[in-house]
Amino acid sequence: MSQTQMAFVPAHAGSGNTTEARGAELGAVLGGALEHVGRGMLVVGRHGRLLHANRAARAELERDAGVLTLAGGLVQARLARDRAGLELALAAAFDRGLRRLLLLGRDEARGGVELAVLPLTGAIDGGGAPAVLLSLPRIGRQHDLALLALARLHGLTEAETQVLQALAAGDSVQEIARCKAVAVCTV
Repeated sequence: MSQTQMAFVPAHAGSGNTTEARGAELGAVLGGALEHVGRGMLVVGRHGRLLHANRAARAELERDAGVLTLAGGLVQARLARDRAGLELALAAAFDRGLRRLLLLGRDEARGGVELAVLPLTGAIDGGGAPAVLLSLPRIGRQHDLALLALARLHGLTEAETQVLQALAAGDSVQEIARCKAVAVCTV
């Protein structure tokens, strides 16, 4: 097995045959479930240690132009200027349970890719998240789950979220107003 095809091992899997068997069974189910998600999903441990990457995430890690890479079993931003931001977001997720939305790989030629950094619940002994989920946009899109997370964080309504998604897709305010049959000032 290559490093990017590691089996998902739940952080809570403890010692003892029953607990280990349940943990392995749950890990297999969760790993299989993530394969059906149409976006790159990576589960990482402390310092970005890769625990699981679904097929879409493995493809992203192996792409020369991808925003993430795997080095020594650790997931990191491909561009040096993005690495500190990812490290800080992981630390905030593990230590304080905070979600972050990062824009990686942005330059003059492309707008970048949004990466949602989401602490997984089920902290052990109240000591922060045992793992963190890194969620890339849906295949072929730059904005998706990350925008929805941002909208939820700021309490946007469904209509406001749709406007946010249209703006992120590059639609003008005038185009959005025409499509929604509302005044430009409403948008």
